[in-house]
Amino acid sequence: DRLLSTASKAAEELDLTGPEMFQQVACEWLQKNSDTWSTWLLDARSCSRGEYFNEETSSCRACEPGKYSATDRNSGILVCRDCPAGYFCELLYTIPQPCMKGTFSSGGASECEPCPLNTFA
Repeated sequence: DRLLSTASKAAEELDLTGPEMFQQVACEWLQKNSDTWSTWLLDARSCSRGEYFNEETSSCRACEPGKYSATDRNSGILVCRDCPAGYFCELLYTIPQPCMKGTFSSGGASECEPCPLNTFA
């Protein structure tokens, strides 16, 4: 009711009717209340461990298998990094997991592989 009342008053002042009235009122509200609505938007610091901020979609996305999320030293935001050799990183892993004895991985692995015959890790 309060919003409708505000819209009606603004429309009278600006001599607007129909959709133009609501568009104008919405624009004015957005301009005057950025402290309120800006908290509704995700930003790079909104992401959880195992995710990164996708700037194209303005959303948090899971790191791909073989990658883990870590905080970038310069920006302080979560980024996806390749899992190091000797470790594996499944989907949404935040910490690379070491390969078990008798298995190995190269960098960027989502799972460890058994060592070939007559070799060890």
